[in-house]
Amino acid sequence: MAAEYKLTYTRISTRTLSRWKEVIIPYVYDELLNEKEAFDEDYICIGVKDSDGPVGALAAHIEQLVGDVQILSIYVEPDKRRRGAGSGLIKRLFKLMANTFVWEKGEYGTDVYVKTMYALPAELCKNYEAFLKANRFTQFYIFEKARGRKPSLRGADAKLHLTDIGDE
Repeated sequence: MAAEYKLTYTRISTRTLSRWKEVIIPYVYDELLNEKEAFDEDYICIGVKDSDGPVGALAAHIEQLVGDVQILSIYVEPDKRRRGAGSGLIKRLFKLMANTFVWEKGEYGTDVYVKTMYALPAELCKNYEAFLKANRFTQFYIFEKARGRKPSLRGADAKLHLTDIGDE
């Protein structure tokens, strides 16, 4: 019988951010470093590790004016994929949103959109979109068609009912 693969999830803070540098998209990591004063209020960052150390991370920006969340970076080491780490990051983001946001009736209601934008080669795009669909993303867009060697700029949304998330 194979040994169980154990993952541990943790909230990333400004104090622990440097430990996760290798699993956050570089320009997003730089943005997070530059936003240290607003980090806790404007960002949700979650890391996942196994017995070898960090294997993935998710960084999201909270859009305060509209109550939506934009995923800026989600990454899992290629040799650690298809073991639930990425889906676990998304599920923890949703749960943190449900537990963190205080929604006034009539202001935002109990719905929030989680958005992401990506430009990936065709072979990676297909897998990423299947991953997003498996994690509640239902609306997909093409913002800019591919030109030459550049892949299309795409986006996806998940509409969440925050009152339902806490029960999962």
